[in-house]
Amino acid sequence: MAKQTVCKKCGARLAPGAKFCPACGAKTKKPHVVLGVIVIVIVAAFTAVAVSALRDSPAAAPSLSPSPAASAATAPTAAPSAEPSAAPSPAPALLAENEHVAVTFDSLYEEAFVDGVCYLKLAITNNWDKEIWVYLDKASVNGEMLPAVMQGVPTYILPGKSSRNPFILSYQPLSIDSIEQIEAVEFDIVIADRESLDEISRIPGVRIEP
Repeated sequence: MAKQTVCKKCGARLAPGAKFCPACGAKTKKPHVVLGVIVIVIVAAFTAVAVSALRDSPAAAPSLSPSPAASAATAPTAAPSAEPSAAPSPAPALLAENEHVAVTFDSLYEEAFVDGVCYLKLAITNNWDKEIWVYLDKASVNGEMLPAVMQGVPTYILPGKSSRNPFILSYQPLSIDSIEQIEAVEFDIVIADRESLDEISRIPGVRIEP
């Protein structure tokens, strides 16, 4: 059963849904309608305040600065630094050559654990179609002659191949005892047949000034 209410003016009982009091004729008021109106007004007021605050906030204002993507697209590209590239190392100069071999000076060095000798490394290429031996002859250091036995051992080279086996030069017959004292090394390059050991050709007077 619907709940009855009373007239707030005269206190008479009112039937549910009555719009006027049957005793005094006063117009009835529906509290729930009034409450709903109040709630709507409050919500509308808060909404208006929030919208106004967002409109005035700097965060809500559209940003005039370009986006990172746009900045990257429009920013001028820095030119690559023009660093000078390293110059290529010059190729070793040809020391001597004939129809049988091509010879390039590689290095003149000592070994810390070997006393009384230095090593002469030559890059020798066999340009011939036969197997050969190559050795030094008439070798001298600073004008002082080395005996044949002190001029190193021959190096064996196949056709079209090369060798960098060093020749051993002894200080024993010389007036020097270290590589720092060497001013010039002179020698003949001898090319010999592998089978007979006969001399095939010779490149005389080769000189190195380390």
